[in-house]
Amino acid sequence: MKLLFLLLISVLLAVFAAHAFAGKREDGMKQVDRALVEVKSTCLYTVKSVGEEGSVVLYSEIATKLGMGFFTDYAINAPGEDSYTLFSSAHIFVCDREYFSQILLENQFTEGAIQLENKLEKVEIKYGAVWYEAVVSKFDSEKEFACLSMALPSGIKPYSLPLLPQNNGLYAVDTEVRARGKMSFKENGLMRLVKGPIEHFQDNFFRFAAPGYHGMSGSPVVLWRKDKYYVIGIVARKFQKDDETINTTLVTDLDFLNKLPK
Repeated sequence: MKLLFLLLISVLLAVFAAHAFAGKREDGMKQVDRALVEVKSTCLYTVKSVGEEGSVVLYSEIATKLGMGFFTDYAINAPGEDSYTLFSSAHIFVCDREYFSQILLENQFTEGAIQLENKLEKVEIKYGAVWYEAVVSKFDSEKEFACLSMALPSGIKPYSLPLLPQNNGLYAVDTEVRARGKMSFKENGLMRLVKGPIEHFQDNFFRFAAPGYHGMSGSPVVLWRKDKYYVIGIVARKFQKDDETINTTLVTDLDFLNKLPK
């Protein structure tokens, strides 16, 4: 009878510990949500004819891209009192030259010399229900990394995700990681939490076995450690090999920041 009682106590303690651990993780993910923002870039595409008397604008068009970003405590540039640092994915802020193919085809520009200009006009961050302007302070297309800075009104203080100080084997192949972001590019799209083990490391990236939704570009990839989530990567895109999209996500490994000179 005593043995049965002790066994019952052990089971109850195990269940309680599991619920407590799950509760801590749930609270930790709420903190992650407080750091998340929607990101929007606005590009201006202009078509000009160039002649002896100069250039004339034939056509101009505004195009936007949406993605995710997040506040981080890693300060690349020393922020001001109400200024904050955010990370996102670089391709969100690229004004693709390929966009001109559609413009030229639809408008049938064929006469005279044509000059094409593309320019990033504006970057905006949606925190809460308000859009704020931001600037891209660091940009690396090869690593799919973008650092942004922005100011917020006094009294508004977002949660900044801590960067894992250094990998040192804390995450490796088969380590479970999580990513939080939108399922589609639509503003106010549904949020989704995906999780899976890391499958492979390559250069400044790693892949993990979880579906990469279109709207998750720029989302944080986090690791649970010491009762909080640390950011270790940025969702770059779905992993694609030989024109075949595989059900894994390519992630910018932020450990490269720890190797930069201080």
